[in-house]
Amino acid sequence: MLKPLDNRVIVKPFPPEDKFMGRFSIPDEYKVDPNAGEVISVGSEVKDIKVGNIAIYDGNYGVNIIDEGETYRVLEKKNIFAIK
Repeated sequence: MLKPLDNRVIVKPFPPEDKFMGRFSIPDEYKVDPNAGEVISVGSEVKDIKVGNIAIYDGNYGVNIIDEGETYRVLEKKNIFAIK
């Protein structure tokens, strides 16, 4: 399992939502990324975000990584807007 450093958080993004226009499905490249996911791990400096929280984050920041076939996003805490 990955362990983030300092003020970083690792999130497993939710899959993009399927969008339909009438009976037609939108192609994958136009699907909407919800910019939310489950917190998998937190760095040592992050005190108010816990593993298992749902994080809403800025999709323009962070790094996507693949570990053991799963895609994760590594974000700095400042790029997370809200948790649930």
